Amino acid sequence: YIDPAYPTLGFDLDAVVALNAGIIPYGEILSPDADAVIVIGLNPYDEFIDFDAIYWDDDFDNVQWAVRRASSVPNNPNTVWGNVDGRNDPFDWDGHIFHSTADATTWLADLYYAFVWNPVEDVGEPNIRLVRSFRIDAWPTVDSISSPNVTSLDVNITVSATGSDPDGDVLSYSWDFDNDEEFDDAVGPAPLFPAGSVPRIQTIKVKVEDPYGAYAIGQTEVVVNACPTVSIAGPYLTAVDTTIQLEATGYDPGPEPIDLSYAWDFDNDGEFDDATGATTDYTAGLEAGIYSVSVRVTDQYNCSDEVETTVVVYDPDGGFVTGGGWIYSQPGAYLEDPEMEGKATFGFVSKYQKKSTIPLGNTEFQFHAGDLNFKSSSYEWLIINQGGTNAQFKGYGTINGQGSYMFMIWATDDSVDTFRIKIENTADGTIVYDNGAQELCKGSIVIHTK
Repeated sequence: YIDPAYPTLGFDLDAVVALNAGIIPYGEILSPDADAVIVIGLNPYDEFIDFDAIYWDDDFDNVQWAVRRASSVPNNPNTVWGNVDGRNDPFDWDGHIFHSTADATTWLADLYYAFVWNPVEDVGEPNIRLVRSFRIDAWPTVDSISSPNVTSLDVNITVSATGSDPDGDVLSYSWDFDNDEEFDDAVGPAPLFPAGSVPRIQTIKVKVEDPYGAYAIGQTEVVVNACPTVSIAGPYLTAVDTTIQLEATGYDPGPEPIDLSYAWDFDNDGEFDDATGATTDYTAGLEAGIYSVSVRVTDQYNCSDEVETTVVVYDPDGGFVTGGGWIYSQPGAYLEDPEMEGKATFGFVSKYQKKSTIPLGNTEFQFHAGDLNFKSSSYEWLIINQGGTNAQFKGYGTINGQGSYMFMIWATDDSVDTFRIKIENTADGTIVYDNGAQELCKGSIVIHTK
């Protein structure tokens, strides 16, 4: 009380005792929370559990306390922390405030526990006994994660995972597709993984997580593969019954350096079983002609590419061809003006000289409506079939005295003579003229055999 006449603070101790004499003991558990689910080891300090309580009474009392499992485990006593059942674990207690911190790293998960807190009153005074239950969360596991081992560029593939939780908690799935340790690229147990356009070996991770933050991570690898490409030299030119070397070049963009395998198809049967290796020998037969040769290159993931070239087999002793006359050039033949049509004249001779590998002669073709005058300047090869009815030869020349153009002529000496000429610009590969095989309006083609 404060005496107005003497402004000093005084205490009437008898009055305090009288007021406190009727206090009823009161206590409360502050932590852990009721029915809490505690995850051990999620963060560096999460292996510890705090136990806190308060108590109010008129005198200082002792306290008995324990943390017990709700179910028994063989050879493992139920009391895991406290000052009973032979334990003497550290705690703080001043008669009103209680605190203890337990290292729970060895406590069993997927079990309920009870924090039992019991201040001991003097004889004749009522005791209180407080109980707070909680559960230690069991960590989930990733049971499987699967995906195709290899995928091509720019496709979406399904990746999937399965997880399990000993507590039966509902699990969520989140994915890391770019290996940045952020699981923010997809959700769900079976999302689509976009392979993208960059060849690589991609690590894919999944996080399986329960509602309380306990999680497990699984990972797998996917090879995002770019198929190889192959190129081949050619066309090749060789005489009958001679051997030449064919060469192919493969390129594999990754994702890792690998050895490519090469397989060749010489007989055009679709089976690449005639030779192997990047370079191989090819032996021409006894009949002149133009033959298709293909090569297939395959990487270690069984992805392949194929390319075809031609081998021109000529017979320098197989004869020669002459021809002259005219055709009616139909619309579409002259590519610079597809609607143009009219008379076109031609004349040619192509022949191998003795012991020569390049034919000699000259060719001239004129399409008058299109003001196209083609003249040959050199030949490359000549083929006459064994029956003596078909000839084909290739060379180079000019149009109206200018430029550089490749030409090829197909000529038939049969009951009906036919003529075809294709002229192509060597600078850019564009076709200038191609009439297709046409019957002569007038003239003749003669194939001279040996």
